[in-house]
Amino acid sequence: KEEICIRVEFLGDEIDRIREVNYLTGEVLKEREHFAIFPASHFVTREEKLKVAIERIEKELEERLKELRDENKLLEAQRLEQRTNYDLEIMREVGF
Repeated sequence: KEEICIRVEFLGDEIDRIREVNYLTGEVLKEREHFAIFPASHFVTREEKLKVAIERIEKELEERLKELRDENKLLEAQRLEQRTNYDLEIMREVGF
């Protein structure tokens, strides 16, 4: 089977064309009226809910980091901060 990809062309903020193209050559193989695109994950969150969740996680992180630092558990605090910030970055980029 020929390797294809879908090219979505926009005119402003509206879809102008949908085309199947050869991913190596860019040759247009077929014009499409519509094409179903599904999320890469089953988890799709509205932006506002995601924002609230991230704010809560950040607040809880600060509280927990203070506890760990007060107990002189600096390595644990550092690991928690790095891991949580990485997860938050992924959440912001991917949306879950």
